[in-house]
Amino acid sequence: MGLRKVYELFSYTMPYSEFREFTDPNNKVCQLLQAHFVAMQLIMTPITRSEWEGRRNATSGEEDGKSGHWLKTIHRNIPADMKTYYEWTLWIDREVYQRGKSTNESLEATDSS
Repeated sequence: MGLRKVYELFSYTMPYSEFREFTDPNNKVCQLLQAHFVAMQLIMTPITRSEWEGRRNATSGEEDGKSGHWLKTIHRNIPADMKTYYEWTLWIDREVYQRGKSTNESLEATDSS
């Protein structure tokens, strides 16, 4: 299932009451699910962009950085009793998003020199 299909599930298929519960910042389990979903997106976006490169009518999808900011927001409110379940998403944030962000900034600075 592609990322777009997952978004469609949440955006169009899920009833409003379920979506509201899913996005409720006080729902610890749903926040955990969102963190894992965003972490997967951070991993998959470069891969899918590479796969679509050169194809007709390809779109770039989310602007760089939005998913990482979403993950930061979720991580800001991790309850202490749930911290162990977020170890992987915290690692993705640190190693993939933050490191990738600094690597891209370094490459852009080199390109403009």
